[in-house]
Amino acid sequence: MGAYFWPGRAAGQGTRRLTAGAVLAGVLFALTPASPLSAATGALAAGAATQPPTTPSHAPPGTVTRTNQYLTDAQGRVLVAHGPMLTAGVTPGESDLDAWVGAGLSAVGVTVALTSAGGFPDSRPGAAATTVGDPGLAQAAGVVRTLTDRGFRVVLRVVPAAGGGTAPAATLTAAVSRLAAAFRGTGGLVGYELTAAESARAPGVANAVVAADPFHLLWRERPAPFDPTATVAVNDPAGYLTGPAGTGDGAVAAFAAAADGNQIGWFYPVGAGGAGGPVALPAALARPYPIAVAGEVSQFGVDGAGTFTLRYGTTLPVGKPAPGGLLTAVSLPAAAYPTGYQVQVTGAKVFSRPGSALLCLAAEPGATAVSLTVTRAPSGQAPAPPPAAGPAACSAVAAPAASGTPVTAPTAGGEAKSSRYDGPLLWALPLLGAAGMAVVLALPFLKLRRLRAGSRASAVAGHADTDDDGHGDDGYGLADVGDPGAAGGGALDQLYSGSRYDSGSGHDSSSAYDPDTAYAGQGDDPTRAGLETDGTADDSPSKRPGAAGGKHRATRR
Repeated sequence: MGAYFWPGRAAGQGTRRLTAGAVLAGVLFALTPASPLSAATGALAAGAATQPPTTPSHAPPGTVTRTNQYLTDAQGRVLVAHGPMLTAGVTPGESDLDAWVGAGLSAVGVTVALTSAGGFPDSRPGAAATTVGDPGLAQAAGVVRTLTDRGFRVVLRVVPAAGGGTAPAATLTAAVSRLAAAFRGTGGLVGYELTAAESARAPGVANAVVAADPFHLLWRERPAPFDPTATVAVNDPAGYLTGPAGTGDGAVAAFAAAADGNQIGWFYPVGAGGAGGPVALPAALARPYPIAVAGEVSQFGVDGAGTFTLRYGTTLPVGKPAPGGLLTAVSLPAAAYPTGYQVQVTGAKVFSRPGSALLCLAAEPGATAVSLTVTRAPSGQAPAPPPAAGPAACSAVAAPAASGTPVTAPTAGGEAKSSRYDGPLLWALPLLGAAGMAVVLALPFLKLRRLRAGSRASAVAGHADTDDDGHGDDGYGLADVGDPGAAGGGALDQLYSGSRYDSGSGHDSSSAYDPDTAYAGQGDDPTRAGLETDGTADDSPSKRPGAAGGKHRATRR
């Protein structure tokens, strides 16, 4: 803590005015209600772009963790991942990213091939067949950066290279350890995934990942407990679907419905298309779902008519209440609502603008549960996709600040219904409160101005050691505003010690005497010494507390 000093009377006045202004600004800032959207401000990406291998002390931004049976983010929200699992060497283009954002997807799997010798080759078409320096990791890092820059979260899946055989357990373990070390500083990762066969052959991989990267999780594939013909990737007890039970539209629909029914996400495998890009996802996978939930999920799903329901409590999986304003983000893609949607919600308010394919809502104060129902509008425009994937895009689709409550009139692309009062008091009461606060804040400043004006008037006349405290020459003084010790009538020898200000004066104890302050006593009696005023002595130099005094003319600051 630095020493407190007085740079001079003029500068001191400026300092006090700046201090008063800062206090007023701080009070007004503290009284201003924070918007729930502040929880989602910042970059739209799920995490920072891929960083070079470093040794971070904290998890990178956007890192996905596990809380009980849920995937969770840094705010403690439940995450539900929907996205494609790309084959090794596939590089998505901007059109692919736009299509995935439009479909409401929030995550992408990136596959990395591993040779039997433990190297990561570049699997792109036409790439050199070499594993020197692990070019496959560099290629994967570029894809991850492209995806996280658009808000997608990413899981890195390790599979045997085509036609290359499988790596021995020790070689596989060492290779995955290198992978984890290379991506430990990368934001937006769900973690690393191994196939069921690789997981069974190398049980020591889990420890190797923890040693190389303590921030990201290892997901191991195995048959789904609810359907042995499907596969899930798990980090017990959390998991997500990785493979459908069969092929065709019916199998795809069953795959997605199984994930909803078990309140988990999915990565759907897609092959390579033309020019090294991915093939299109089945249309049935563009469905409504909660991307991030600010609480513990009770149930979510969509029926054949397109009616989506979500129920959740406002207590986070960690057992703590969700902070006020923490947003829940729901994907409502245009493919599922071609004529728009209508919203009915209890226990929360909608903060996204009408017609957005990303619906963002926050629980109302005191609410313990939230119920959301979304139905297809009979007519209207399809919802507009957000500019990026993931819940962070809520800041880009926020409704205008004036509409702090859910909209109640039908709008193109989306409608919200609420039973809450939406009358003129909602805007009149805040205005009345602001006016009342202005009056409260004005009173002390008006009083201060009057005191200052009166002190200037009284200080111009000579006086026989009058100390402005209503008493005779009693060795007590009234000091400047902001000096609680002196203003309270403390004796001078209690206010000052040696050649330093004492802490009882309200000043920093390391500060020296103010050379512009007159310290007046009564004759030669130091026990009657009193602080005349804070100001400049006109007819005597500054005096120490025990110095002989006399009659002084002082000018208040």
